[in-house]
Amino acid sequence: MVADGKSELITEEICIEIVNKLPRALNLIPEIKRTAKVCEAAVNKSHWDLKHVPKDKLTTRMCIDVLKKNELLYYYIPIKNMDVEFWMEVIKIIPKSISDVPDNIITKSLCIQAVQANPRALKYIPEKYIDEKMCYTAISKDFDAVLNIPEHLTTDHLDEIHAIYTMYCLNRDNNSSNSI
Repeated sequence: MVADGKSELITEEICIEIVNKLPRALNLIPEIKRTAKVCEAAVNKSHWDLKHVPKDKLTTRMCIDVLKKNELLYYYIPIKNMDVEFWMEVIKIIPKSISDVPDNIITKSLCIQAVQANPRALKYIPEKYIDEKMCYTAISKDFDAVLNIPEHLTTDHLDEIHAIYTMYCLNRDNNSSNSI
């Protein structure tokens, strides 16, 4: 550690200088000295420092900026404490994260946003939010999404689409085996 955290000699400015010069150094700064400005500077320099940001210093913007750089850091974010703004942005980056949205935050519009960002996210959406229109949106963007349509929504028209999809796959498989 840089110091025990009780020294007045270690100022916020010195901590910011340390994290700016030494990427991934936030864990060397005593927790008592990890102010919002220090944490922001550290994460701007190295997104991996997000792991060492105290939960009370995390901001929605900081988390979103980190996820834009590295989706793997999603697992270091305390998602239970995040708000609607956070989820609206995260779903654009990681559509399958719709499955992690807490019940008190998830909405139909978030589900639609996830399917529009990635049609295969349909399989992660709670069934109570899936309707025929959402299924058509998914299929129109990615024909493979037909595999994720809940059984209770298979209408005659969707059954027809599924049959066409099956024929498409069979033809695709036959053509690829013939070209070998």
